Amino acid sequence: MIKQILQSMAPDSDNQGFPKWVIFYFAIFFGVIFVVNGAFVYLALESNTGVVTEHSYEQGLHYNATIAKSEKQEDLNLVQHAVYEGGVLTWSLKAADGTAITHASVTGRVVRPVQDGYDFDISFENAGDGTYISRVAAPLPGKWTVRLKAEWDTHSYQTLLPIIAP
Repeated sequence: MIKQILQSMAPDSDNQGFPKWVIFYFAIFFGVIFVVNGAFVYLALESNTGVVTEHSYEQGLHYNATIAKSEKQEDLNLVQHAVYEGGVLTWSLKAADGTAITHASVTGRVVRPVQDGYDFDISFENAGDGTYISRVAAPLPGKWTVRLKAEWDTHSYQTLLPIIAP
């Protein structure tokens, strides 16, 4: 019955054999599927950057301590403002009552989210009045994330700032 249906679909219904154009189209279809899947596998293997998080197991074990630090940071009620313009990163830190935090040790880690191996650390200079400044010279243009960290007295504060490097 299926053979009769396929024969009726053939351009020449007088032909008693299986239409060869059906086999040709099946071969083309699966050939395209194999080529596209092969390209996807190649791109996936070549673009893999490796491990996403270093020491993930140890970080997982200490996750409750990380949550406690986050809650302690929220209790600071810190007023902070970070700006990146013209290759200069400026971070302003003030307590909730408006007094400037002038004696903090401020550092940063510049991370390229899309490509491993280009991350670097930056240090900040105290410009007075709770403002800290650092030059950021990214080795590649594009989107970067700066992980800012300030430590003073017994306090610690961290934040993330996305930047676009020219």
